[in-house]
Parts: sequence; structure tokens; C-alpha cells
Amino acid sequence: MSDFIFRKYKGEDKEQVLALLGANLWHFPHKERLAYFNWKYEQNPYTDTPLGFVCVDGDKIIAFRGYMLQPICINDKVFYNAALADTVTDANYRRMGLFSRITKFSIEELDKDSSIVMSTNSSSGGPTLNGYLKLGWQPLTERKNLFSFSCWSLFPKTVMDYECCKVCKNHKILLTTECKATEMSALAKEQTCKKLISVHTDKEYLKWRFKNPHSSYYFAYYYEHDNLQAYVVTRRISGRKYEIVDLQYENKLHLKKLINHLHQWLRAHYIQIWTVNENDIINQFARSFKFYNLSFIQKWIKHCNVPPFLIRTMRANLMEDNWSLEGVDIRNNSNYSFHKIVADEV
Repeated sequence: MSDFIFRKYKGEDKEQVLALLGANLWHFPHKERLAYFNWKYEQNPYTDTPLGFVCVDGDKIIAFRGYMLQPICINDKVFYNAALADTVTDANYRRMGLFSRITKFSIEELDKDSSIVMSTNSSSGGPTLNGYLKLGWQPLTERKNLFSFSCWSLFPKTVMDYECCKVCKNHKILLTTECKATEMSALAKEQTCKKLISVHTDKEYLKWRFKNPHSSYYFAYYYEHDNLQAYVVTRRISGRKYEIVDLQYENKLHLKKLINHLHQWLRAHYIQIWTVNENDIINQFARSFKFYNLSFIQKWIKHCNVPPFLIRTMRANLMEDNWSLEGVDIRNNSNYSFHKIVADEV
């Protein structure tokens, strides 16, 4: 065990890492794995090289720990969140503590970059969750899943047009698979509360973020006099099940209209949303938006149990001062404006 070497990922590691991910985690064809890896790690505009770490036994890579770097902002200052992404260990090397050791090594390396201030995780449960808690991640909050249903789900699914536009007097609603990054980023800049920690959704970020080859996104835009007033981004989970990934708006009535039109366009069985911010508009006015909390049902369904949203300072030392960003405690969920766009799995 003492002969194992931990180091940063290098370009020549790619084929071994892809094989390791394919055998243990990414159970889809090699061509799709390659495209997904390229997008997630190599095309990320905020890193020169993939933000990953490997454990090597001789010439063999036996473990990989990846992070998905995303920009976050508060008080008009941009920092980075190293969102926990893929971690995998060769089946023949399990129960040797490699998960903890490679993660500890990665924290020590990331601590050298002062611009990387935190690490989030939204999907780990069971033994993996316990592992992260031991390594310093803390539950920020229990994620509240809300579900919206519509009578449109009773209609058969039709061949969906790539674009649908509904014009009424001075406004129009556009439903499309096109990411209008320039307009979206301008609206986000206007509407994002500067005192809250949020994903920095500038044009560069949005162009990259919604090119994920492993996901299908659907965009709803609300215009008044050709000016974007609101947008909602949904992702298909499976079949006719969808989730809201991101949203921005000037008027909550515009947001309601977009969600209603998405139901009609997608013929969704349901549209789901989660947030870590208790002050989120849909969380506050769930019934008004026709969203419902089904936690009383979900707790009886094993695969629907929702793990908590985790947060960790990216300083190796967990001293109290390192949990503050611009004077804001990153352990307090009321200091955030995060939707699922922050999660690596979408």
C-alpha cells in the first residue's frame, strides 16, 4: 500500500481513467463516455487541464477523483466551487482506504489555489455520504423536492417541435432547445441578488454548461417588447419526467406562465425542482406555482430518499475563519441562491 502514488491527472491518463469509469461508474458506450469526459473535464472553460487526481500502482491507475469547477459570485466578486464529481476505485483495490486518501490529497492540492473557496455535493448518499462527512463536508440543508403536475400529462406525447413560439400583443413565449446564453446572462446579472452566493451564469459559463452531451435541455423564454423578462431551463430525467435546472425572472407571473407552457409543450408527467435556499420564490409560494412537497411519500420509497446538500471550505484547515466568504457564513443555507445547475450530475 505504501507504494501507491497520488498525483494530479495528466493527459496520458485519459484512456485508463475512461476504462476505470466505464467499468465501475459510467455504464454507457465508450463513444458516449469519451464525449462526456471531454465536455465535463477537458472543455471546462475555467481549468487549463482536467481538475482530477489519480492514484497509481506502478503503471496502473487504480483510483480517480474528479471535480467540476464552476464559477460562483457574491458582492460582484467571482470565486470557484470545486463541485464533487466522479470518484471511482478499481474493484481489486477496494477496502484499502483509497477513497479517503485520494480525496484528502486532492483537498491539499486545491488548498494551494485561493480562488477555489468551496466544494459542494448534491447527490451522495449511503457509505459515500458518511465518507464525505468524515472528510469535513457538512450538510448545508435537506434538499426540498417539489413536484408540479398538469392535466397535459394525460395527453399522448407527440413529436415535439424543436421550437414553439406563442405571440400575444406585446409579449411572446418561446419554447426551444436553444440556449440563448447572451440574453440569459444579461437577465441573470440584473436579477441575481449580489448579497447571496450564486452560480456566476455569464455567457461563457452558460454556453459550456448546456452542451452536456449526456443531458437533454429545454428552454422557455418570456419576452416583452423583444426584451427577455424570464427564463426556465428544464432537463429530461427520463421518459416524460423533467426537472428545473435554472431560472431567472423579473415578475413571478411570467415565471408561472413559462412553467404552464412547459407542461403543455413537454406533456410532462411531472416537473420537479429542488433548492437549498429557503427564500427561493417557488419554495416560498409553492401552492401558488402548483408545486407540492411529496416528502411524506418519498420517505417510503428507497430510491427517492434525497441526500442532503453538502458544503466544505476548500481550505485543508477547517478552522472557523475558513468557513466565511466575503463575511458570509457558507454553512448557512439562507446565504445561497442555488438551483440544480450547480450539480455535476446535470
